[in-house]
Amino acid sequence: LLDSPRPGFDINSEDSVTHQLPKLVQDKDKPIIGIVDGGSLYDPMIEMLKDRGVCTFRSCDQGVKALGKYIQARLNSEYIKQKYRNG
Repeated sequence: LLDSPRPGFDINSEDSVTHQLPKLVQDKDKPIIGIVDGGSLYDPMIEMLKDRGVCTFRSCDQGVKALGKYIQARLNSEYIKQKYRNG
């Protein structure tokens, strides 16, 4: 992953996911997460994504569970807002 001769596969390349995904996260209003389901070889990639503001998980299960909690919290916050507005 480090210093790969393949374009986009070197995590230091401007074309890599470690550089492109943070830009996408900043440009969108919707939650975007990263999932890196790999071993310790991918630790530098995960650290780079996290350092650049991408919420990153080590497995799909963790990512889906976190998104579920986020959605529930958003739904509950809307309910609470309506309840206190109406009285």
